[in-house]
Amino acid sequence: LKHRGLRPCAFPLDWTLMVDEKPLRYLPEGIRTRFKCLCVRKNMVEFQLPSREYGVERHKFEDRASGFRFIHHFSCPVEDVDAFEKTRQILQRRIERFFDTISGSKNVLFVLSTVFPYEDELVKDIYMALAETFSETKIALVAIQFSAAECKSYTMLDGNVCIKKCERPRDDRYDTQFTAPEWKWMDDLSLVDRLSPANIRRKTIVKLKYKLWKWLGKSLERSGAACVSMRFR
Repeated sequence: LKHRGLRPCAFPLDWTLMVDEKPLRYLPEGIRTRFKCLCVRKNMVEFQLPSREYGVERHKFEDRASGFRFIHHFSCPVEDVDAFEKTRQILQRRIERFFDTISGSKNVLFVLSTVFPYEDELVKDIYMALAETFSETKIALVAIQFSAAECKSYTMLDGNVCIKKCERPRDDRYDTQFTAPEWKWMDDLSLVDRLSPANIRRKTIVKLKYKLWKWLGKSLERSGAACVSMRFR
């Protein structure tokens, strides 16, 4: 989504990982309850030793209630209550943005990508939860299943749900962002609200902030404050 310009902001399930059906079974309940039980501290279990990402120590957790794995979010153990709650607040803002964005849209396309097989009924349950929760929005869902027994594609629920099953496995050697044919259908998609007044204002503010910091950095550099200038840049 990001490489195709289709990710305007962050949502609650960004950079989370699914390894089995449990998150799929949780999603209908999570959607109907506004992800109330997602990432609750008492349900978080660290499943791997801390790793470093971009020089920052990351702790990897599995949410026992939802089955989702959070592998990029936390730089602290769950025992550090204050730090954990700060990350949890970021997630809560993303949850609110998720529901506000969908409620304010006429048409929304959801994409579900997994690397394990599952029954089609799970996709139907997820779609029905979305359609019921956002009754004023036209919902469509595309479910891509990698490592399937055979390649096939079909629709259901009056064409609002499309199932795409792919034989090709996904691993570290598989380019899922650019050359993968399973994603080519997304190349023609576009964000309708990309040119909305709100987005134009937001992008304008970002550009102005950048120009301000650049001007301030150059001013400090000319005055001899080289180290401070680099920090501002």
